[in-house]
Amino acid sequence: MYKNERTQNLYYQVAINNQSMVRELLQQGYDVNRPEDTFERLTPLMIAAKEGYADMAYLLISYNANVNAKTRNGHTALMMASYNRYPKVVKVLLEAGADPNISSDEGHTALTEVTHAESHEIIELLKAKGAR
Repeated sequence: MYKNERTQNLYYQVAINNQSMVRELLQQGYDVNRPEDTFERLTPLMIAAKEGYADMAYLLISYNANVNAKTRNGHTALMMASYNRYPKVVKVLLEAGADPNISSDEGHTALTEVTHAESHEIIELLKAKGAR
């Protein structure tokens, strides 16, 4: 991939947490909810959640990112942030309306994902928003 291709690649810019370039790309009309053309089909918000970038998640949400979008196997940004133990991202997503009770194709929820990762703070945040 050439340098210019990376500069214009929204997913790459999210992955390296380049907020100014992400903002510029979104202002140019890039679709904040379009999943990348990979096996997992991650949206930019999912990438930010998976990497633990709370400020990036907030930026993407401000451009109307779908907080409940699913990967090809039903995982959400909230599940990814929970599993990877990023309470700041979990909080941003929940405050933006992410549903803590969405199930993946395998029946996992954000709460069951974090239970596997054993993070008390995230469990409390999810339960406070009604996770079961």
